[in-house]
Amino acid sequence: MVYTALTIIEVYLMRDILRSNKIYSEIRNEHFSGLQPSTPLISMQPQLWVVKTNQIKALEIIHDFFQVPDENIDPDELGPCKNCGEQEIATFSHCWNCGDPYPVLLKTIKTNKQ
Repeated sequence: MVYTALTIIEVYLMRDILRSNKIYSEIRNEHFSGLQPSTPLISMQPQLWVVKTNQIKALEIIHDFFQVPDENIDPDELGPCKNCGEQEIATFSHCWNCGDPYPVLLKTIKTNKQ
């Protein structure tokens, strides 16, 4: 298991982020999230699982997702998406229109990790 959340929506979001990075996963306890807890809550929470060979990469992607981007990024520096031309907003790491990664934000996140 690489991720768990109180709501299935959060697990779907993380699944889609991993999928966009070519990491395929399985959601477990998908239908238990709406039930009243008669067993410990953690055992009923939706969970995201990946094969063991992808576990470290998946955990790194999840960790990066929750990192706060550099506040000093100038939105004008970002410009339109290089792939589809859609005007971007500084809070996105990927183009909302085509899903292409946003190099300036991704570079900043990687630089902050070092």
